[in-house]
Amino acid sequence: MSSLINTSRPPVFCPGCSHERITHALDKALEKMGLAGNQVVLVSDIGCSGLFDTFFNTHAFHGLHGRALTYATGLKMARPDLTVIVTMGDGGLGIGGAHVLSTCRRNIDLTLLVLNNFNYGMTGGQCSSTTPQDAWWAPDFSTAWKSRWTSARSPLPPVHPM
Repeated sequence: MSSLINTSRPPVFCPGCSHERITHALDKALEKMGLAGNQVVLVSDIGCSGLFDTFFNTHAFHGLHGRALTYATGLKMARPDLTVIVTMGDGGLGIGGAHVLSTCRRNIDLTLLVLNNFNYGMTGGQCSSTTPQDAWWAPDFSTAWKSRWTSARSPLPPVHPM
């Protein structure tokens, strides 16, 4: 099989972001599995990880923040022949944490990729459920370039998705 990357909508992420490497690694994995685009469904929610469904020539379902696993579960139960892959950021993991537990309990045959960049990147870099307590962050990215990083810290211990 050949690449499933959508050449009319190539991946675009912030410079240095690991999401682009993950995109290409997923593409290589799908190639090695010998899957065609009509055999794969990419399910995503919002944020940077939510862009994945546009970067591939596969079936796609773009849903609400934290709810991607609920849609994926329904898809896999209705169409067990499809390879269902969910991309979710650490924001979706925090907001939809109960759905992670529910999906695990059901033992659904799907793949969940948590793209953990430790913050809500598209909305200004606020702390997420996985932000380490000792992380330095700028509460307002519009002023971060002026003041460098502030001494603001995450007030809660992080969730470890592994």
